[in-house]
Parts: sequence; C-alpha cells; structure tokens
Amino acid sequence: MLQPSGTLTHLTAAQQQTLTGREFFPHLISGPFHSGLVVVFAFGATLAFLAALASLLRGTSTTAKPPGPRTAGTTPAAATDKTQTTRTQNTPKPRSR
Repeated sequence: MLQPSGTLTHLTAAQQQTLTGREFFPHLISGPFHSGLVVVFAFGATLAFLAALASLLRGTSTTAKPPGPRTAGTTPAAATDKTQTTRTQNTPKPRSR
C-alpha cells in the first residue's frame, strides 16, 4: 500500500524495514483488537445476565394446562387402537378372483 503511492521511497532504510517487517503491524493492531474483544465479551455477558434476570422475574407459571388424572380406559394407546379398529372395519375387503 505504501509502495504504489511512492511514500515508501521517501523513508530511510531503517524506517522501511520497520514498516515492512513482521513485527510492526501485529503490534500496531493487537491493542485495538484486544480492546474490541473486551467490549464484545462484556456486552455478551451483560446480555446473558439480563436474559437470566428476565427469566427469573418471569416466574414459574406456565400457559399450558397440566394433564388431568387418567382413568383406566383413556390412555393414548387405547385411543389409537380404537382408531385403527374403526379404519379397518370401514375399508372394503379386496375381491378374490
């Protein structure tokens, strides 16, 4: 990026080596990158805390009604069996040839 604009040619050899070396950019970016990570993780932790607090304040009431007591003939399996029996009784038997 510095070479096409001609800026790199106006610098001394030591300055060119510093800018194009392997240490300048990582040291330049590590501080702001670390600060950004701290902000993002702090924001995430704050949102998680607020969600937990909202869940706690919501209470334990549910909108669904709990199932009532079952009697001997009202099990879900018995209802399915009756449906199967009704279906097989209403379907005509295939004719034999």
